[in-house]
Amino acid sequence: MGEQPEVDFTRDLVIAVASGQHRTGGFSIAVEQVTQQGGELTIRVVETTPGPDCVTTSELTQPVEAVAIPVVQLFSWHFVERKATSDCR
Repeated sequence: MGEQPEVDFTRDLVIAVASGQHRTGGFSIAVEQVTQQGGELTIRVVETTPGPDCVTTSELTQPVEAVAIPVVQLFSWHFVERKATSDCR
């Protein structure tokens, strides 16, 4: 929830990433970086899972993140995904 951001689709491009449904809490997904070069957009994403020592909730979760960037002239885009594990010690 939180405050709903103002998005002007004539100026902003919205990028959303999701990691699907998980049986417990402790999972997250985030857009780390967005870069553009020569009409190609690169979106770097990190998907984090809870480590073996993490205490998690026992409910279904669906991590998602959306970011807005200024509109750019695009010819293509791709996602670069990195997986990480939380160290909850």
